[in-house]
Amino acid sequence: MAQTAIEFNSVGYTYHSGTSLASSGIRDVTFTIPSGSFTAIIGQTGSGKSTLVNLIAGLSKPTTGEVTVLGQSLTKQSNKAQQAGIQQSVGYVFQFPEHQLFANTVWDDVAFGPRNLGWSTAKINQQVQTALEQVNFPTNRYQQSPLELSGGQQRLAAIAGVLVMQPQILILDEPTAGLDSGASQRLLLLLNQLHQAGVTIIMITHHLEYVAEHADRVMLMGDGQLQFAGHPQELFRNAELMKHNHVLPPAAVQLGQQLLPPGTNLPLSLNELAKKLATQLKAGEQDE
Repeated sequence: MAQTAIEFNSVGYTYHSGTSLASSGIRDVTFTIPSGSFTAIIGQTGSGKSTLVNLIAGLSKPTTGEVTVLGQSLTKQSNKAQQAGIQQSVGYVFQFPEHQLFANTVWDDVAFGPRNLGWSTAKINQQVQTALEQVNFPTNRYQQSPLELSGGQQRLAAIAGVLVMQPQILILDEPTAGLDSGASQRLLLLLNQLHQAGVTIIMITHHLEYVAEHADRVMLMGDGQLQFAGHPQELFRNAELMKHNHVLPPAAVQLGQQLLPPGTNLPLSLNELAKKLATQLKAGEQDE
């Protein structure tokens, strides 16, 4: 049985709690995420996705209920040291992480976290090199100012600054936003490699194709509540739930629903759809 990396038990979070500006972020959310899984979080703007991952990352404390991350518990009564314990185990790549670049060079920016923790120079150099290589960052730009980089290179440098800390859980909020197709595919390949190496991946995305092709779990948020948690194909079969939450399934699923016989396992990619259609066509020819 897979170990649990993250557990929410009746968790709620209220912004500006106790004031006249109080507003609900999420309400009564309960779920578990297994260690080493690749979980996609989807839903409309304002559905509670960011609130959810802020709690996982230890950036916020729940207003109600309990959050447990790698065995460390977080409640409304938790102190800053308990929050920091979770933060050190979780890497969080924000939607526009390049806005957080501040050092004089890319190398120094990626090395900032390890230096803050007092790692040895040899270990820092080794881990910074590894992190930059993981994101396929060009070696001739290691000593450049982050401000001189393209937007895509800034994104990769910022991601390397998270990977260098070797987090057990990696959260990414729309990680391919602003990247071209090639850079997006290289990043997704890296996430698959980290997933295969045992890192628990959590990705907020509006690209349902990414969910279908890369995630083994999907969580659908809507109106501050968890609407679904399970395998992507199971969600994509539930057209009524998808429609209610204003989410369209990937193109391959939509076409499969129209072209394949009822009850057929829906294809999660266009390649898979093509294979199923070819098999169906071949079977039809043999029946003639």
